[in-house]
Amino acid sequence: MGGVNLGVAMAGGKSAGREENDFYPTPPEVTQAFFGSDEGKLFRENFHGQEVWEPCVGDGAMADIIKGNGHKVIGTDIVDRGWFGTEVQDFLTAKWARAPIIITNPPYNIAQKFIEQADRLGILYMALLLKMTFWNASSRYDLWHRFPPVSIYPLTWRPDFLGKGAPTMDVMWCVWQKGLRKEGTARFQPLNRSR
Repeated sequence: MGGVNLGVAMAGGKSAGREENDFYPTPPEVTQAFFGSDEGKLFRENFHGQEVWEPCVGDGAMADIIKGNGHKVIGTDIVDRGWFGTEVQDFLTAKWARAPIIITNPPYNIAQKFIEQADRLGILYMALLLKMTFWNASSRYDLWHRFPPVSIYPLTWRPDFLGKGAPTMDVMWCVWQKGLRKEGTARFQPLNRSR
């Protein structure tokens, strides 16, 4: 059984079939579910038309949905995968924020570093797509207390990141907003797949 364990691969574990630079394009329905949620409605009300930084833009799968929801997208990535306007930049070494808002699917093995870097850069609003088990690790207990999310939106289906018809990982949107950090009061609302 030499199959790829996507959960292990996306979490940053050792897997023979792991994609280089953890490149797993986000299926469109995942990003659209965020914009169709109550959180997405609040986002549109509070940040209508504002620029969004997608620091893991890849091939633009997520950025195109963000644009389709009325936002200009600034796309950066550690590798240029052909999305128009991509600037090659490692988010973790960025010295300044390209926009006050981040929406992205970070490599799961460095997601904690993304959260900490976003805080250093003064990001106002951030939505990250994370593994459902992200907060289960005792090593992230302190992170939860330092940077508690304001909302958590688990998906009610498993996205097919590889397009092979056998998705294996549960994921969620975690949202942070400066000024709304209240430990222990995160909103939790499952998201259904858009029809």
